[in-house]
Amino acid sequence: MTLDEFFNKKLNIRMEVSIKSPAKVNLHLEIIGRRNDEYHEIISLFQSITLFDEISVRAASGNRRCEIQGQPDIPLKDNLIYRAVKLFLEESGIDSGFSVNIVKRIPMGAGLGGGSGNAAAVLEAINILCGTKWDTERLGNLGIRLGSDVPFFLKSVAAIVRGRGEEITGLKPRVDYFIIVVNPGININTSKAYSLYDASISENSKKRDVFSLATLEEEYFEKPPSMWRFFNSFYQVISKKHPLLDEIKKDFSSLRADYVGLSGSGSSIFGIFSQQSSAERAEKALKNKYTQVWLVKPLDRKPEAVLKY
Repeated sequence: MTLDEFFNKKLNIRMEVSIKSPAKVNLHLEIIGRRNDEYHEIISLFQSITLFDEISVRAASGNRRCEIQGQPDIPLKDNLIYRAVKLFLEESGIDSGFSVNIVKRIPMGAGLGGGSGNAAAVLEAINILCGTKWDTERLGNLGIRLGSDVPFFLKSVAAIVRGRGEEITGLKPRVDYFIIVVNPGININTSKAYSLYDASISENSKKRDVFSLATLEEEYFEKPPSMWRFFNSFYQVISKKHPLLDEIKKDFSSLRADYVGLSGSGSSIFGIFSQQSSAERAEKALKNKYTQVWLVKPLDRKPEAVLKY
């Protein structure tokens, strides 16, 4: 059955699904080692934040055609929205296309998960439009084929993520703090970041103790941000290549941030503030120096998709 036939029976072809696609920060990101499948084993604490891209999806004519508006030109092989549409259509056997419109606010290559979140949002939207009713587990199995962070965005807003991204333990998010994100505009490729990390490791390198699931949960829930012992395994190699990251981190420290971290493989640096007044003062100071600065909150629930007629 083509999607056109499907819609004639089930849905109005003018239907559109709108959904917000959030960014995330990694409060903790620990690289444990390289796996036999060439991916890296990690344990990380993900937290979605109130910085969003806005996505709307509707049916389009043409066999498995995908139109994308509002996104900078990206080669199709690297475009996660395009790949998400194609993969869903291949797996469902539906033989038609979709039009995707995106209002892009999350910078690319910044370690904030913008592309992965967009892919997750598009999978959710198409699932609604087609009435396939696939659960998050099935969508997550598609998502991991697109990118390691995609399953997180499908399943949770706060989670401990293990393996290469497929093992997700959802957490009740803490919302008793504020986050300021500074993006210095340095586009960092994740694969290259892993290569830099691998090259920095030798047999004699002193490894930090691996956080267990229980230890991460205890650190997150029981301690104030000023006492968090979280870290990011990428920071040392990325900041060595891009010294500006050290400068941003020092700026946060001088503004009395409770905790400062690198998100993903960079280049965004974020600071945690327990008090809104302190966060607002820091935001004002940082905006005098950096172009891309956002004061946000941890997200406490997944954005709901809205079906429009």
